[in-house]
Amino acid sequence: MFNYFLQLIHEYWMSVAYNMDEQTFFSLFSSLLSSLWDKCSTYESALRFRAPWPPELVFLAKAVNRARRSYRRCKTDTKLQHYLTLKELYIDQRTNFIYEKKESKLKWIAKDQNLWKIAKPTFHAFSPQFKGIKQNSKIITDDTKIVEILATYFEKHFQEPEYNNSNHKHLLAIERFKQIEFTPSIPLEPITMNEVTQEWKSFKPKKSSDSAGTSAYMLKQLPTEYLGIITVLFNNCAVKGNFFEESKHAKVICLSKDGMYPAENKLRPISLLPNLGKWYERIIHKRIQKWCKENNIYVDEQSGFTSERRLQTRIISLIEDIRQTITACNRPALCIFVDFLSAFDKMWFPALISTLHELDMPLPYIKWIASWLQNRTIAIHYGDKISRTISMKVGAPQGSILAATLFRLHIHFLPLLFFKFTTHLFADDLAILLSGALEKKFSLNITEMEERAKHAMSILEKYSDDNLLPVNVNKTKALLNHDVVAPKFPRIEYKKQQIEFVRSFKYLGVTITQKLGWGNYINTILNKIRKTYNAMKVIFNNIPKNEISIRRKIFFAYALPQFIWFKNCI
Repeated sequence: MFNYFLQLIHEYWMSVAYNMDEQTFFSLFSSLLSSLWDKCSTYESALRFRAPWPPELVFLAKAVNRARRSYRRCKTDTKLQHYLTLKELYIDQRTNFIYEKKESKLKWIAKDQNLWKIAKPTFHAFSPQFKGIKQNSKIITDDTKIVEILATYFEKHFQEPEYNNSNHKHLLAIERFKQIEFTPSIPLEPITMNEVTQEWKSFKPKKSSDSAGTSAYMLKQLPTEYLGIITVLFNNCAVKGNFFEESKHAKVICLSKDGMYPAENKLRPISLLPNLGKWYERIIHKRIQKWCKENNIYVDEQSGFTSERRLQTRIISLIEDIRQTITACNRPALCIFVDFLSAFDKMWFPALISTLHELDMPLPYIKWIASWLQNRTIAIHYGDKISRTISMKVGAPQGSILAATLFRLHIHFLPLLFFKFTTHLFADDLAILLSGALEKKFSLNITEMEERAKHAMSILEKYSDDNLLPVNVNKTKALLNHDVVAPKFPRIEYKKQQIEFVRSFKYLGVTITQKLGWGNYINTILNKIRKTYNAMKVIFNNIPKNEISIRRKIFFAYALPQFIWFKNCI
């Protein structure tokens, strides 16, 4: 019905797309899709219930119970024979019903991608929605109070940072940002029908609703005739070099990082942006990635958010650097794992624009990115309650594909500042490695490392201050790798706060120890393999052995990657 009705009004919306401004069209078209989907949907109770048996089977089961009770009251051969006959008939029909039900389920599993609807809940753990907020040793469970607390917290979290008027980098960034603000809108290259179609086909049909009331699944149901309308809409926006204003408002849901009753600072905000705006955003994002590839805007020490730069590469490179350093017993290796405080949420707009300017990004892209960043708002959704609207003066929405690429470009020059050290960077996880000298004693290497670490922290402090990207000192750890029984540890400070030394550190999923032992890591992987094996047993109980193709898919998807990952990292 949804698809059929849209086909009937296709010509009307095509004429509207040509004769209406893009902002109004975006709002009206999103409202149409949301309301039409609501009218075409049927809503049922969400309570879980067992599917009933066929009426004839239920009637036969009741007849068996009546015959059994009748025989118990008067035990005669006739009633016994009647009871046994009904019972045998009931068991045969019940067996046939269960068999047919199982066969139909197997056919459904083998069809299309239905297998993953069965397998995913078994293998993928999920965190249930938190039930309350812990504040001042009290647990608050009232929905209205929760959204008010979260709104107050995130209002401070996303407020505009104060820059230093005596900092040259800050003044330069502000000047460049204002130049971009006052620059007239620059049109982007026309968006082709092929670009729109490719992104539409790559959509994952997720059913979660966004701030406009639409979903990716809903857009996947659009008739192909509407791809031309969407192309016209996107080109109307590209000609003006701006972004949809309504798409800048995000519906935010919070995921707990600390149990069922976390504090407000132990939540991860996930932005559900209008999918129609994300469609347009992904097209521009692909063009920005193409520009990065053509101009080689990459750093060898950096992985993440980029194709062909894998997480395994970063881990193996770091461990190999440490291993080669501590091969000699007098050469320790000092690794400082830096944690940036809410890196995505603290991305300062002027610093980002200044970095893009230094990378010589085309001016139309810089102007469009500035438009995309500004005037963003969010609203916290919890249960049936919605908070007041909150302005985002800093950071990019977590849930946007463009935000990850912009953050990668934002810290592009970070590894270059540590040219005297070995650095490894994956997303916002920075590891600084200091190696001891081969010709010096272990004690002298420790003394020298303390001075070098002090220099590294001063570089990090300056970068953090220049870009207003704070470092979380409490989560920043140091690990000294060595072959000595009782070594002396160097003292490392960041802004007069001492950095804690640890005996092991989990970096990108791999536990690195002082002696580079693999016992903890092997036990962790074996536990994961055991859990995967147990989950496979649960699924395989419902899948016959002759369904080899289905079993192979599950094994290759969930079990084999564990063994490959284990082999590559050892």
